[in-house]
Amino acid sequence: MGGSDPRTVLVALWRMSRPAQIVADRARVHPRRRDGARAGATAEAGAVALGLAALLPVAASVHYANEYADVETDADACYRR
Repeated sequence: MGGSDPRTVLVALWRMSRPAQIVADRARVHPRRRDGARAGATAEAGAVALGLAALLPVAASVHYANEYADVETDADACYRR
């Protein structure tokens, strides 16, 4: 990343991870959790935290890979405007 400003790089990485979409993905899981709770299932806080600790970096890396793969498509879209 050469001579790039660290703050600029951090902001770019944050935006490429698509945090709003990651939150939306987790919200779609919510109805399943609710159905499980109705059935009497419970979740330990530690297990949930461990699952999120594994899930969030994977979800962000998928979004980074998507941004990398779409670089030419995004560039073409900028020129068509």
